[in-house]
Amino acid sequence: MSTQNSRALLRAAAIIGMLALACTLGCSMESRVETLVKELSCSSTARKIWVIQTLGALKSPLAVEALEKCLEDTDPSVRKGAVWALGQIGNSRATEVLIGCLKHRDPCVRKEAAWILSGKVTYPGAYEALKSLLETEGGSKPK
Repeated sequence: MSTQNSRALLRAAAIIGMLALACTLGCSMESRVETLVKELSCSSTARKIWVIQTLGALKSPLAVEALEKCLEDTDPSVRKGAVWALGQIGNSRATEVLIGCLKHRDPCVRKEAAWILSGKVTYPGAYEALKSLLETEGGSKPK
């Protein structure tokens, strides 16, 4: 593992440790999410991925906007992680963003979003969006 990746992982572990301490001290969810969102502006892909995973684990709707911005990151791992985290949050806004991901330029983002949305077909618009994606990329029409 490179020195840069080691430092990024240590920093991510420190952030997660700080968040755990904040939980025990009674810091608000908003404060925890704000701390993590600030870390998304770093240049380290490994750190961004750790932060995104933590945001997904927190399942806070407060993270949806920041995760939506991550969908335009230059690194495909960051984009795919953001889709996963949005699926973990699972509220209506996150689901709407996932539906939008079905038209994303990155096929990995589309695939991950489709996989997550396949479990949410009862959400308004999810079935139609998945059907449209299948018709566009799959070449066949579902019945």
